[in-house]
Formats: sequence, structure tokens, C-alpha cells
Amino acid sequence: MKNFHFLLSCLLISGSFISAYSIPTSAEAEIIDGIAAIIDDHVVTLSDIMFIVPVYLQVIGVDPSQLQTEEGRAILGQELVDYVINTKLIVAYAEEYGMAITDSELDTYIRDRRTQMRATEEQFEQALATNGISLEEFREFMRDNLTMMRMLQIDVVENINITEEQVDREIAIRYPDGLVDTYITTSHLLVQVGTEGEEVARTRIYELAQELGNGTPFEALALQNPDATSARRGRVGRFRLGQLDETYQQTAIGLEIGQISEPIRSQFGWHIIRLENLEQQPVRDAQRIRNEITSSLQQEMLEIAQIRYFEQLRETAFVEVISTNLPW
Repeated sequence: MKNFHFLLSCLLISGSFISAYSIPTSAEAEIIDGIAAIIDDHVVTLSDIMFIVPVYLQVIGVDPSQLQTEEGRAILGQELVDYVINTKLIVAYAEEYGMAITDSELDTYIRDRRTQMRATEEQFEQALATNGISLEEFREFMRDNLTMMRMLQIDVVENINITEEQVDREIAIRYPDGLVDTYITTSHLLVQVGTEGEEVARTRIYELAQELGNGTPFEALALQNPDATSARRGRVGRFRLGQLDETYQQTAIGLEIGQISEPIRSQFGWHIIRLENLEQQPVRDAQRIRNEITSSLQQEMLEIAQIRYFEQLRETAFVEVISTNLPW
């Protein structure tokens, strides 16, 4: 389910969406009309769907490139028919229980949007008209859309509760070592790949490995490093996992403290690595991580719950989709 959040900025963009297809006139509608869906005793025609396209594109938000391909238009056609069916079902349900958006609430909503845009009534209507939308069409669409949002909030969102135990289980999956940061301190010998090419650099790093094996001190060889570590006798320093080249850090954490690696290739050249220290500390932003995981779990549950919610609504009515092949 898409996030039905009204983006005001969409109302001020150009009519590039609209130029991608033709909105049928009343006369054209008689020619192209067919049945899109049947909901109980109500027939939804293809022209019914097409007339909401401009405001749907702007309010819901659709990538204009989707209209440029047959596949994209087919997917959008399915989305539009589903949207109309779901909207009609949920609005009927809301009206039955007196929960639908009233004219007064809609007026307040639109007035607030104009205030945020710093637009007069005339400017607001002009912004809509630029995208082929009349004020009445906008009001009708938003009344149903806001009603849907209200009912989803009451019946779905407010019933989703993520427990601390669920968060803990997800943390155990994502962070098997717990909410800790791992830091490694390393030194290295480095041979960069220069104009002489890869094979020359590779040969040189293996020569250094041989010299180490013959007893030459690591620190003495590190003086030849072409980077700033030469002044520190090869000391790279202390870094948190994720801050270094992936191949480099994975090699380093596979070593024992004091152990020296075989030559390895990173994005920076050829290395021989010595692990100086490895330590773990509790993350400083553990609560932020818990909050992010909570939000992620809520979103996953929300998507599942919304699908089930609309499935249940459809089970209370006769719904038949006849065609999603819109006359673009």
C-alpha cells in the first residue's frame, strides 16, 4: 500500500505528467467506456478511472517515466483500479459509522494547505489547473483519500504494537554480536599499483613478504610505504569496522593480535597487514538503532495489516475486476 501522504509541492510542478496521456472528454468517454470493476450494485467504468488520473498522479505521487512504457502503464492501471475499489469500500464503511471526512474538515484541510503554500484561493486553483485538475475534482478525491487515511489510522495503525521482545529478536538477527562497535588497530606494508602495472606491484609485495620471512623487521620495511604511514612505521591506526576497505578489514579481523597476513589486494593497492589490537565497545547510539528497528518492524507489519484489511473489506461485498487495461 502506498503512503497516502499529500505532498503540497506536487501541486506546483509543471504539467509534465498530464502530457503523457489524454484525458477523455465526455463525448470520448462514451466511445472508450467499458467496465473496470463491479462493486455490489455499483459499476466503475474505465472513464471513471481515467478522470481521477491527474489528481491521483499528483497526490499519491507517480514517477512520470512509468507512463512511458506499456509495462509501466499496465502496473499503474492495476494500481488505479485497486485504489478506486478500496476507496469506495472504505468510504462506504466510514459513512455507515459516521467517520467520513465532513465538508468542514475538508475546508480546514485545504485552507491549511493553502497557508503552507502561502497561496491565495486563486493561486491554489491555478496550481491545480496547471496539472489538469479542477478544485471540485481535487476536493472529491481528497475527501475520499482523507477518509481512507482516517480509517487506516483507526483500524490498522493504532492496532500495531511492537514489543521490546520483538525488537530484541530483530537485533539478535541483525547484530549477532550485540549492539557493539568493533574497532581494529592495524599496521601495514603497502605497495600501490602505479604506472608500471599490477604485476610489478604484486611482485614487489611478495618480495616484502619474503623479506619479512627472512627476519627483516616489519617497521623497517614500513619506512618504504608510499603513504603517510611510513612516518609511523606502518601504523594505520584505530578504525571502527565499516570505515576501512572491506577486504582489508575482513583480513585484519581474521588475524590474531600480532599476527601478520599474507599479501592481499584492496582498492588502494597491495597490503601485508599486522593486527595490533581488536576491541569492542557498546554503541553510543543504541537507542537510535532500537528506534530504527522498531520503525522498520512497524512498517513491515503495517504493509501486511493493510493488505489484510482491504481483503476483509472485499469479503464483505461483491467485487469483480473486469479490466485494468486503461485507454491511455
